[in-house]
Amino acid sequence: MDVILSTHNQQTNQSNSQKKIFFFQTVQRVLFQEFPALNFADLVTLRRKNILYYNACPDSGDLASIFESSQAIQHIISNPMIDSPTNWHSIEIFAIELFGSILAGWAEYEKYLILQRNQALYSVEFSVTSPPLDEKNYYSEYVKNIEKDTRKFITLHCNTPLSLADAISLINLDIFVIEQRWYEILFTLHLSQQGSHVLVFYYDKNSFPILVSTALIQHWDKRENWLSFDPFFKNPKWQSCLTESSVEYLHQTGVFSKNILSTIPYNDSIIEDNLLDTNAVCEILRLTVSGPHRLRIFLIFLCQKHLAKQLIAIGKKLSYTIVELSIMLDLYDFFGKESYLNSSCCDINNNNIKTYKGFWNNQGINDKFKNLNYEEYKLIIKYYKARRDSFE
Repeated sequence: MDVILSTHNQQTNQSNSQKKIFFFQTVQRVLFQEFPALNFADLVTLRRKNILYYNACPDSGDLASIFESSQAIQHIISNPMIDSPTNWHSIEIFAIELFGSILAGWAEYEKYLILQRNQALYSVEFSVTSPPLDEKNYYSEYVKNIEKDTRKFITLHCNTPLSLADAISLINLDIFVIEQRWYEILFTLHLSQQGSHVLVFYYDKNSFPILVSTALIQHWDKRENWLSFDPFFKNPKWQSCLTESSVEYLHQTGVFSKNILSTIPYNDSIIEDNLLDTNAVCEILRLTVSGPHRLRIFLIFLCQKHLAKQLIAIGKKLSYTIVELSIMLDLYDFFGKESYLNSSCCDINNNNIKTYKGFWNNQGINDKFKNLNYEEYKLIIKYYKARRDSFE
């Protein structure tokens, strides 16, 4: 009986894999051969407008809340778009059947393209052994242009060595998009293929380095790509967290003019209007950690410790951040305002989970991390979790 069930499961898995490959190949044919002027982003944008026009979703929050509502899914299945390719409605329905939504299908398609060009479509079936929870043999570095880096890295998502740009893109897709359903990243996935990043990797000199954490570092000259300045993150739903004392801490970084101290009201605009040293600021984005839960808890600690060190090394005094993860916000609260400041917050999806825009004082946070080991970090996180649970 067990043998029959096992055989059935194998056949089912093979059948699902074949269906997915057929889906990816169909999308490739439609987008590359039949309608080369169109791309996935164009068609998703068109469908989003279509959903909102017909009020086919409960709210207008992030893309996941729009496309994955039961109303929107039923609307998509029942209503082809007039301005889309003939086969596109079938592709939308197929994506919903295979992955749950067209957005999830898009994410899996982008992952397929990465694995396909690296001849690694089947390597994800074989897992990479997780590195130890020990700071020894973990290294970090700042890479100014990852697209020019020729090294190969293994990830915990694929055991085939990938180029640095593809490794980072694969990690971002798996963690942020497929796992956390932050589908907005799909529109700017090219940012994971280029530009400045901080890497944390495990290397024991016996094989390829294992890339376990990455962060996109956006400098002032790339501020048109900053999420902090995106209209979605500056709309009236965002409530200011700035106070007189927090503005004083910002001034102490040496990045702002004295005028910031006398400017009221305290909002995002006073930050931008009073910047003196634009070379000393950056935005930290797409901070990822990989692996099972226990390893991720360790890496959240380790990657921030390395990130602070690398930012100081390249002369960055202040870093813009966008954080939702409570384990990170708890640590910042413990460190105090000389290390981290909230600038504004928003309950984006009306689910009582707030996202915070804020600032790292890089020197302050680096000093805190230098004097903190992992065992002490675990005690801090345990304390904050117990305190939070006591209020629920």
